[in-house]
Amino acid sequence: MRSQESVEESGRIFTELISLMEKKRSEVMELIRAQEKAELSRAERLLKKLEQEIADLKRRVTELEQLSHTHDHVHFLQSFPSLCLSPGFENSLYTVNLHHTFDGMRESLLQMKRQVEQIRPQAVALFQILPSQLTNRQNFLH
Repeated sequence: MRSQESVEESGRIFTELISLMEKKRSEVMELIRAQEKAELSRAERLLKKLEQEIADLKRRVTELEQLSHTHDHVHFLQSFPSLCLSPGFENSLYTVNLHHTFDGMRESLLQMKRQVEQIRPQAVALFQILPSQLTNRQNFLH
């Protein structure tokens, strides 16, 4: 009877494990989507900021061009410094990296997969270690 109990217990444990894995899979997918959405939002904000900086630079280029054609040297000297160093302008180097966020998660999932793959060899080894008294049917049933 112990053999049947073992089979049933193993089946129950694997069913619970499958259920847990499906739940974790769902949680991981939700997390990935949330991070992707956050990165997309961040990228959109950066894009708007870059577009604004480009518009500001174009405006300054136009103003500098107009200023370069002036014959009023005093006006040129007064205007030039403010056009060269515009307040609020930053030397921007923006990067968006979607992959670094998921590297740790991917490694954890691969490690968990390796651990699950090791279950079968360990179970086989466990059954090979069973006491030799269970070799006949009568001893096995007790």
